Amino acid sequence: MRENTKQPWEEKVIDLWKTRDNGLLGEVGEVLAWKYLWGKGFVVWPFWNVVHGHLFSRELTKKQLDYLEGYRSMASAAEKRTFDLVGILRSNRQAYLVEVKTTRSERYRYDSRKFPGSQQRLEAKSLGFKLLLVVVRLIDNWRFSIACKEL
Repeated sequence: MRENTKQPWEEKVIDLWKTRDNGLLGEVGEVLAWKYLWGKGFVVWPFWNVVHGHLFSRELTKKQLDYLEGYRSMASAAEKRTFDLVGILRSNRQAYLVEVKTTRSERYRYDSRKFPGSQQRLEAKSLGFKLLLVVVRLIDNWRFSIACKEL
């Protein structure tokens, strides 16, 4: 008789509700926002994928591409906080910059330190981007609520 020589799987259980890993919560929120926005008629990619992969080069203007490209240098990336997602609304080809906030509390509290600065938002709007804030609220037991509003 042959013995089972395979190693057992090493398993780790992570409780999203109790985790202190805010990066993990943010990533989960961005995936949920991506799926939500797709259902609302957007094509959406993570900000850095758009910048480094030159995505949406046909949909964005030269000035918009230059604005996004400005984040490639380490100096500008350290000074500025970027948006989470870049999207194009399929119906009218409008470009959007999306900030996703993931929370476990009943009410989302706006914290300007965790959001791209007002100068950055004004510059993005002047280039023709529309801005979206998506708030993902983790409830419990695989449930979440999600809402977005244009800024």
